[in-house]
Amino acid sequence: AMKAQQQQQQQQHYNYQSINPHLHYAQQGVAVPHYGAYYPMQMQMPANIVSGYPMQQPMPMTAAHHYHNPNGLILHPQQLTYAVPSSQTMINPTTIATATKPTTKKPLILSAHALTNPHSPYLTSHQLVNGHVCVMKKEAKDSFGVTLRYESKSVLVARVEVPKSVALMTTSAGVATTASASTTTTTITTEKKPRRKRETFGVLSVVEATKARFASQPNTERKVLQPGDIILSINGRDVGGMTFAESCRFISTSSSTVATGEIRCVLTVARRKVPLPAVVVGGVMTGTNNNLRLPHPTTMLQPTPPTIPLIAFSIFGEKVIGDFLSVEWCAFILSFPIVSRALTTGMALLPVSKKDVCAAIKEKDAYKIFLNQRSVESMQAKMAFEGKRIEGEVKQKADEYWKADWEREVKGDADNENNSLVENYLTDAQRSILRSKARPTTGCKCGSKTHTFVSDPKCVLFRDVKQFCAQNSINVDDEKKKKGRKISTKGKGKLEAAYIRRFNQLREETAATKEEAEFVLKMEQNQCFGMKKAVFAPSSLCTAVLSAVAAVMDRIPKDRLLDPVEVDVEDKMVVASKPNVDEPKKPLDSDEDDSDDEDMPLNALLKPQTHKRAANNSKLPSPKRTKQTESSSKAVPSAYILGEIILHISKTYGHLFLEPSHPNYAWQQRHRSVIKTPLPKEVMFAGNPRKPGTLSFENVRFVLSEERLARLKNNWLNHDQLKLPPQPTSEEMEQWSDEWAIRHLSSDAVTGIAHEIDVLENLGILKINQSGSVVLAQGWERRVPHMTLNEMKDAWGSDMDVNNLHCIHEKIRSSLEDVWQHGEDEWRFESEGLDDDDAVYEDEEYELRRQIFLENYDAFVNSRKGVGEFGI
Repeated sequence: AMKAQQQQQQQQHYNYQSINPHLHYAQQGVAVPHYGAYYPMQMQMPANIVSGYPMQQPMPMTAAHHYHNPNGLILHPQQLTYAVPSSQTMINPTTIATATKPTTKKPLILSAHALTNPHSPYLTSHQLVNGHVCVMKKEAKDSFGVTLRYESKSVLVARVEVPKSVALMTTSAGVATTASASTTTTTITTEKKPRRKRETFGVLSVVEATKARFASQPNTERKVLQPGDIILSINGRDVGGMTFAESCRFISTSSSTVATGEIRCVLTVARRKVPLPAVVVGGVMTGTNNNLRLPHPTTMLQPTPPTIPLIAFSIFGEKVIGDFLSVEWCAFILSFPIVSRALTTGMALLPVSKKDVCAAIKEKDAYKIFLNQRSVESMQAKMAFEGKRIEGEVKQKADEYWKADWEREVKGDADNENNSLVENYLTDAQRSILRSKARPTTGCKCGSKTHTFVSDPKCVLFRDVKQFCAQNSINVDDEKKKKGRKISTKGKGKLEAAYIRRFNQLREETAATKEEAEFVLKMEQNQCFGMKKAVFAPSSLCTAVLSAVAAVMDRIPKDRLLDPVEVDVEDKMVVASKPNVDEPKKPLDSDEDDSDDEDMPLNALLKPQTHKRAANNSKLPSPKRTKQTESSSKAVPSAYILGEIILHISKTYGHLFLEPSHPNYAWQQRHRSVIKTPLPKEVMFAGNPRKPGTLSFENVRFVLSEERLARLKNNWLNHDQLKLPPQPTSEEMEQWSDEWAIRHLSSDAVTGIAHEIDVLENLGILKINQSGSVVLAQGWERRVPHMTLNEMKDAWGSDMDVNNLHCIHEKIRSSLEDVWQHGEDEWRFESEGLDDDDAVYEDEEYELRRQIFLENYDAFVNSRKGVGEFGI
């Protein structure tokens, strides 16, 4: 009771809401502190909360009630703003405001009870793996091939507190008693809401282990690491209490060397418990061991489980979202090309986006049982991360290759003083640029001042070709021709002698220039036919793909080039498109239903238009694509075939082929599209998805090693080789990584090979067999676009390129030249067995349509940027 009375008095002392603070404090003999903080005089004054320095002694009030602040200013009480505390607000006079101390980064400490603490979130999400996982490496400088990260989760845990008891003395009547009255003591326990504290559990998590090597233990199945596993102990020592850096160092320092010379590290891990939903297929219940290739569509699915929270982790310094299980990622790799091919229209202007493919995958019953816990955004994030990983691998291997190749080349010519002209190394693309430059006024193209011509033995521009010829016993040294006799100036006058010396100098320069030209031609021929590297590249990707497909057809087995003669729709085979004889005839490049607003210039309207082209179109494939029934499916190009095509283009044209500009790329797609319905201008004038002017094929060949292509070929020849296991091993994950590497390299973001093959298949130039092989379709010569014929006439035809320095496959060049004839500004298809009216392409109309398209493209771009955006 006395304590309650004391608290009541103290409460009344601090309750100033209805009292004038100046008069109240004046009566109590207390000065009013500044900044609205009120403290009795007997209490210690705190540090100034605003300025940070201690308050001075209380200042006495003057008659005018003016007060001095610590800064020396005189303030009237009405100019002060006082924060009057309420009855519920108590100011602690002992609180001292200090300057904020610099925060230090807390160490990433691993928890010792990740699976034993009842409050740990990992107790319900992970389970201990029986046995141990043993990772190996050959040498101490090598890596175990495992990527780790620090992962932490925190939970709120209730604190244990002792409840407070309060004893009250009351009478039976409930009134206050005297000393002589009988009293009873009652103990009342007041229970407060339990306070909670946050407890953090840090673990050592596995991000990736596809490159790791695992040891097999006797009489047990070999155990591997999977993404999402957490490491509990390293070589018998618990990781609890270690920091993340200490645990990573302990893996290397505590590993032991076995008798075979390999270094091993034994790990105890826990694995995430994410069971796949059960599926009823044909009355049989299947679970985690379900094969992805289901014989029938699913008939009943369990309710979709909640989406797995995405885990953010840092790779290559960038934050990426999407931590997939091995089974989920393998299922996505298997489904992506199938669904992408099902969605493609074949029109060059309408490529299939990755977002649409991911959304369609989630709708397929055969795949959503594996990916129903992943959103479309998480799939796109995972694709972006894996794509950057492959691109990083391409860059790393390219740097290693060019550096080693240059060191090997310099070692064979160590006495050449021109080696110092190159800082790091010289790539094939850099050589091609230097070779194509004009000779400078002084010195050589290579930058040396000691010689003038590239045929000089000290020049480094063609040294790689000369070393290749020397290694393959190819003679490149011609018989030295006798030099012409110099005209003597003896007995001549000064003027006549000057003319003679000038004449002799010009004759020597002409002879040296001719010798250089012969040397360059011989080097270029050896480069094309020996090293299989072109000197000039085609301007369109279409020509490069046709040449690559013809080259790959020469190497693949003949039984893989043909489909069965009789094709049944019920067997899900692709039916070859046949010409529709009942369809009305119209020109190949008909402008009907075009929606690109190709308004002709005024000067073009004055010219009479001719209509001589594209007669007898009934022999050409119908522009309407054959409708796919529900039971039919499109054949998917094999990853091995795509890899061979990409490898051929990379080796042959990678150092030369430049991505076209945005206007030229848009025209190439428009020229090869037959528009039936209006399309938005954003689609019509979409630019190059890759950066114009870049060498998109230059370095991709370095990740297409012989080992990778051998694995891809084995998977292609053995259809059942690549299946979806419940828990893929490291070897199986390597095969799935090979498949994804090809899909990424063929995407629009890297090379655009997949889209180009879809377009050429839609035009009837290429054919994709059920085996996955890509071949030239029957009668492909007649369906090539007009731009390809113009390119043949101006660049790589036999008349312009006698030595075939473009390295175009001879089947492509000879087949087109045999059936297409150019004369009087038009191309005419001439072949035996056709009617009198032959297919005709007019150059004048092609150039007119191209000019109109480019003008409209510029107008569209200016309306969005430049004039339209800035108003200039």
